Amino acid sequence: MAKKVTLENLAVMIKKGFDENAEQHRQIFKRLKKHDEEFEKIDGRFEKIDGRFEYANARLDTIEADIKEVKDELIENLKVRVEAVEKRVGIFT
Repeated sequence: MAKKVTLENLAVMIKKGFDENAEQHRQIFKRLKKHDEEFEKIDGRFEKIDGRFEYANARLDTIEADIKEVKDELIENLKVRVEAVEKRVGIFT
């Protein structure tokens, strides 16, 4: 036989359900806040890494420019030397 549910009992059951639901939401929000804090830390680390990559890229750009300059000077120097050798040997280009 089914137990009779009074309005008072029903109100208590509904309140209990809402209270449990509110506690679950509090726990979820607490975990979400922790996750947000961790993501902020991770974002900070990525920003540092990005800065390091930018610095490394700038250094590589400088190195590439220096190598190109040295290579161009070397090629020009070799052209002059080859021309001098060709003149001595009697080969004209």
